[in-house]
Amino acid sequence: MARNECDYCEVDDIKLALGDQWTSGAKHDRSLEHAIEEASRLIDLELGWGDCHCAARDSTPTARYFDSLSGLEAEIDRCLDGAYYAANSITFTLLGSTITDTANGLAVFLTGDVILISGSVSNDGTYIITTGGVAGTIVVAEALVGEPAGAVVSITTFRVEVDETETGVYVTWIKGTDFIVWPYNNDWLARLVIKTGATKIFSEGQQTLRITARWGGYRIPPAVIRKAAIIMVAKAFKRGMQLYQDTGAIEELGQLKYVLAIDPEVEEILKIVPRRVNFG
Repeated sequence: MARNECDYCEVDDIKLALGDQWTSGAKHDRSLEHAIEEASRLIDLELGWGDCHCAARDSTPTARYFDSLSGLEAEIDRCLDGAYYAANSITFTLLGSTITDTANGLAVFLTGDVILISGSVSNDGTYIITTGGVAGTIVVAEALVGEPAGAVVSITTFRVEVDETETGVYVTWIKGTDFIVWPYNNDWLARLVIKTGATKIFSEGQQTLRITARWGGYRIPPAVIRKAAIIMVAKAFKRGMQLYQDTGAIEELGQLKYVLAIDPEVEEILKIVPRRVNFG
């Protein structure tokens, strides 16, 4: 069974962890799915992040606002460093909902990506890719308006807009031209830096940055987060079988076990995972 959207493990992980008696059949699948969702959100809450932080690839790009200080850098929440492409060779076709690029630069956008289009005559907006990873063509789920090449159209999964004059008018900045992102060589970013030689500068004010992105620090759940979720769900599931009593018996050892706190191993795992620092 595949991992559900924004969940940090899957039902088969729990069945394997609990033992052979849970590796087949679907009797408890619904309960396990519910428990996985709860554990995933509890991990987010414990770390101070928003929902889906550890599986950001599953989330839809949304806009967030940040304050900025005058200067060359601006801190933001962690988000995925999305693909970006701009060209005047892009056409839109109503039949088949296709976006075509004769310069063959569209392979960076993959099936399932939510893309943001700007600069077109009639097709600016948000679209879900149903066929991606192809150099010359993207197919989207939504209807398009027929439009020939000519305008410089940008397609991205990460957009930066800046209120340069503090008047409520946001101007789209171009990654690689106006700014670069930090840290380098990561799937995620947490800082915008004015590119050397660019004429831009961050103004000082409230809500002067509007960032549209997939918010989170991990494209898919890393192994340690997956393990934490498995432990939490397995423990909750077995405790539920004991009617959520605070004390459980281990017959083979002749012991009583008290289960009032979070599992110690989960605590240790979450200690080494970065927590949220508020910006904006």
